[in-house]
Amino acid sequence: MSIPAAYIDLWQKIQISSQKFEEQLSPVYRKQTGSYYTSLDLALSMMQELLNSFSPLDRKKMFLKKFLEPCVGTG
Repeated sequence: MSIPAAYIDLWQKIQISSQKFEEQLSPVYRKQTGSYYTSLDLALSMMQELLNSFSPLDRKKMFLKKFLEPCVGTG
């Protein structure tokens, strides 16, 4: 499955924005609030594995599904 260039551009913008946001948080604040972030590379890998487990028909209905990052709230 080929990824459209627009999605690659969007992913790169999200990576840059995410990195800038995380860099603005002080280590003390992150520790006090339990703010830890899953790297985008790991999130991408998890989503690719998930998508590969679906049939082509299920992939077309992806917008109807809800996903939860498994470590959410464990900070």
